[in-house]
Amino acid sequence: SRSLGALPLVVITAGKDEWDEGFPAEIARALEQDWMQMQQEFVQLSSNSQHIIAHESTHAIQDFQPDLVVATIRKMLESTRS
Repeated sequence: SRSLGALPLVVITAGKDEWDEGFPAEIARALEQDWMQMQQEFVQLSSNSQHIIAHESTHAIQDFQPDLVVATIRKMLESTRS
């Protein structure tokens, strides 16, 4: 298993999923669960990590919640300077 050690890591995950009309709901649920599992595995690569769910965003978090992205980057920069 790979590890980033204590390298600072923040994963921001979209809180909303978009599916085309008629896409089977049971497949959408399975894909959403798989995606969240992969995001959580990514977070576990570092012992110095944080997982943020962007509840108001789909995949393009920087478009839907740019303030969240900017605040997260600033917080990480500040924590690495301490």
